Amino acid sequence: MTRLANQTAICDLLRERPWLRRILVAYGLEPDSNQSLERACRAAQVRAEELGLHLSQVWDGPDGLRKLRPPQLLDYIVHCHHRYLRRVLPHLFDQARAAARQNPRYQPVSYELAEFAREANPHMFREEMEVFPAIRDLHSSDQRAVHLPRWVRRLEQEHGKALQHFLALRQALRESGEDPESRVLIAGLTELDEDMRWHMYAENDLLFPSFRLSA
Repeated sequence: MTRLANQTAICDLLRERPWLRRILVAYGLEPDSNQSLERACRAAQVRAEELGLHLSQVWDGPDGLRKLRPPQLLDYIVHCHHRYLRRVLPHLFDQARAAARQNPRYQPVSYELAEFAREANPHMFREEMEVFPAIRDLHSSDQRAVHLPRWVRRLEQEHGKALQHFLALRQALRESGEDPESRVLIAGLTELDEDMRWHMYAENDLLFPSFRLSA
């Protein structure tokens, strides 16, 4: 594994670098495991070298993303952020609906999460099927490149809308108060919120400016 010992225990890894937890979740690994990374990857049928590469890219935090070239950044976004969203959103939505059924204070949380999930899936699909391939082929004769300015403007508008959902989620969580029964949901939403901050940083601050300079 890149920059990692194969026998590093997952719990030891996350003790010093808790932000790597989301990448392990994205790859389907149990973040609370005492297993070594090598054994966990083998059990989950995950390519250890690929996972190790992405872990090393943010080994010291999100500033590591600044060192990546656009193709590397695209791979990181798809394999870490998009995969994370697709894995955790259904579970969080089920938890939010269950909490809202038991306590009406969580209905705004359930609503905002449902709206975000409804918009996130087609957004990621367009990125992966249209925008990211066009950015990869920016210097070739790919005809999709001419649409990039319009596509990127639309993505940035959708990012702004997603931010509004998360602002509303934060407010709804503050108003719902402390509820021990919803501790797992709150922890999951906090992780999701943090992942979206990194996600938007990677795209809005790093990827799209790089595209504009190249164009």
